[in-house]
Amino acid sequence: MKAGNWREDWREDWREDCLPRAGRVETWMTATGPERHRVYNSAVGNISSARMGRRTWTRRRSSSSSSSSSPSPRTCWVASLVVRQRRSGVLATIAMVTAMAILLFGGSSNSGHVSFVSAEPIGPPDFFNCNPESTCCLPVPSSPPTPFVTNSSAPLRTRRAIHNVLQDATYLSKLDAAYARLRELESQSPNDPRGLFQQRNLHCVFCSRPPGYGAPFSMHNNWFFLPWHRMLLYFHERILAWAAGDPSLALPFWNWDDDAPAQRALPAAYGNRSSALYTVNRRGGRDIARMLQADLTTEQLFREIGNVSDWRMVMGSATRGGALEDYPHGLVHNAVGSAMSPFREMGNLAWAGYDPVFYAHHANVDRMWSVWRGLPGREDPAAVDFVNSAFAFYDENAMVKTMTVSTVLDPATNLRVVYEDVTDSWTRPSRADRAAVAPAPPGGKPLAAPQTSRAPVVVEDRNVVVAFAQSPDATPDPGAVPELTLRDVLHDRPDPLALYVFINDPDADLDTPRAGNPNFVGARYLVAGGMTMPVSFTLPISLTLGALNLTLGSNFTVQVVQGVDIGLPLRQLSIQSIDYVHQPGV
Repeated sequence: MKAGNWREDWREDWREDCLPRAGRVETWMTATGPERHRVYNSAVGNISSARMGRRTWTRRRSSSSSSSSSPSPRTCWVASLVVRQRRSGVLATIAMVTAMAILLFGGSSNSGHVSFVSAEPIGPPDFFNCNPESTCCLPVPSSPPTPFVTNSSAPLRTRRAIHNVLQDATYLSKLDAAYARLRELESQSPNDPRGLFQQRNLHCVFCSRPPGYGAPFSMHNNWFFLPWHRMLLYFHERILAWAAGDPSLALPFWNWDDDAPAQRALPAAYGNRSSALYTVNRRGGRDIARMLQADLTTEQLFREIGNVSDWRMVMGSATRGGALEDYPHGLVHNAVGSAMSPFREMGNLAWAGYDPVFYAHHANVDRMWSVWRGLPGREDPAAVDFVNSAFAFYDENAMVKTMTVSTVLDPATNLRVVYEDVTDSWTRPSRADRAAVAPAPPGGKPLAAPQTSRAPVVVEDRNVVVAFAQSPDATPDPGAVPELTLRDVLHDRPDPLALYVFINDPDADLDTPRAGNPNFVGARYLVAGGMTMPVSFTLPISLTLGALNLTLGSNFTVQVVQGVDIGLPLRQLSIQSIDYVHQPGV
């Protein structure tokens, strides 16, 4: 389509797809209660998915204005309301435009780009049509995909902590034999999707650049990160069970979140050079332990995950990643992967699935999601574009199965998978954190929407940027939840990245202690191979403000230090702004 014609193209789609529903808007306007809900679902749900092509009308600020696709059903519906209400006067139109903005933009505070995102679920991806620019396309299926069906009579499989199974020689022998079989398939049947290299391709094609099956199927930096990797673990585990000839075989989890220093070292079974669990493309064991013990602390895990009830902060939203992905997940990837470019295996998302420890690592990420979900007041997203989205995987019979997000939200019932109970100290506050809650000055009114104060950054030197954060409200609501967002982070090379964030620490640099430092807010990590710039990070700061005796009405300085302890030279770093946000209490 020629540049400049996208508006006319959209108007044509509007006339074809939206205008016929105008009459239903009239019905909805006069309906009440369940009848109004039924009319809305009928109007939105009856749009042909074939005609709409399951498309999302998305325009990023950085995209060409020539991009175009059809309006989503929800876009049609809200736009129809605007047309209908224009007959009722200017004020009604303003109200409808406001409703449209809320429906289209949602409550996300990610201001890294402007998006108009429909409520339509995505997927499943088409394994018959892979982007030729991708270097990790999966084998073309021999038959059409079929839906996954839960076997409720199957026995529960318990994933055990790696430090416990290290004493189980029989289990380790089966796990080793299973991975040896997957490695054998690489040479014997290179196009068998169950081989370890093809399992690597599975992660590569959905998690690195460019995405093989389309931009919607990029499984990092959004809310699909956790459920998609839960699916990957399930099917990988079933393939291992097939390879070992033992249907009960389950993955272990590497519980690096444990307090014991030994748990933050590479598990010994994966360091055995004669084992199929070994790969040469890792850092040395001492370096791995040093990096994890320095920055993977129980206190920080509590502040960023255990103490946070908002799923957007922990799991991510439709347009940004959450703390589980950006903090411990990214840190472990960078700590284990090779220190030399291209940072294979774990340090590069295109290669991470080729290291067997990747699956033990992600099993722990998945377990932490389950533990967090079991804490009081925690819940998963309920939006239909989340729970009804579907993905596809090869199973242990080399057949493609499709699975929806809703299926994996109850893994014990639908996947027949549970985790061994271990100590989760990060779910409880330290003595210092029990009192460290930032109070609000009296007189604040309840928040109806997020309030944001945007601060420009100043580059002090090559690896430190600073900003002066002003409170969005001098008398904020006592229930407001304070957050910092590093907005539109740009990194000039697709290398691993570590950012350390401090408050009121003007001398912060690479040598500034982080563990036990009340001025330290948290860290964010990017793994090589899958970064799409710019990216924004959000960090909770309530406990940090409380520890520094600051209130929600206080102003403060923010220091962001670019880490180099992952073995990289300093690269040019840009952050468009640092936003201080007050979110309504959940």
